Amino acid sequence: MSDKPARKIMDGRVGDGFVIAKNYEGNYNNAVGIPLNTPHGKHMPIPSGNGPADLTVIERPDFRKVDKHERVHKSCKAFKLLIYLSRTHF
Repeated sequence: MSDKPARKIMDGRVGDGFVIAKNYEGNYNNAVGIPLNTPHGKHMPIPSGNGPADLTVIERPDFRKVDKHERVHKSCKAFKLLIYLSRTHF
């Protein structure tokens, strides 16, 4: 196995699975993950992080239908906001 097993999500194919950090706050344009199947694209080092390894699997979307500048965990941010509001305002 390569010492740089990660790949850019943009370089994958539609439907390819990638393992990334749950707390990743970037967009698809610069997201790097570990591919679950045959990797496509240039070898990349695994991004460094802080804290425990809390990972999730995402699928590469079809960028003809989803903006490449959209946040990877868009729904997770909305869920965190909902939890915050429920604790502070209700």
